[in-house]
Amino acid sequence: MVGKFWDGERRYIDQGYTTIPFAFNELPSQKFNIHTQWKAEDLIGYLNTWSSVQHFIKANHCNPVDKFFQELSSIWNDGSEKCFSFPLFLRIGRIEK
Repeated sequence: MVGKFWDGERRYIDQGYTTIPFAFNELPSQKFNIHTQWKAEDLIGYLNTWSSVQHFIKANHCNPVDKFFQELSSIWNDGSEKCFSFPLFLRIGRIEK
């Protein structure tokens, strides 16, 4: 629903930052993830921070997350926490002298 409302720079995230010009000798890095536990309200709060959601609201004068929250509440309504994991993209490099 909000896909077409992402800023163009979103592609860098989708590509794991691998297409950003990098003027250093790149070094290998490990893969990292951020792990958290959220209640449904936490997830909704996070979704509302997305720039695509804010652009959608501005263009359509309604919040698509509200409809999602209604649907989500029908299956996740016990106040429990669920585990979420997000990749953390990292590029490191060395400046050669």
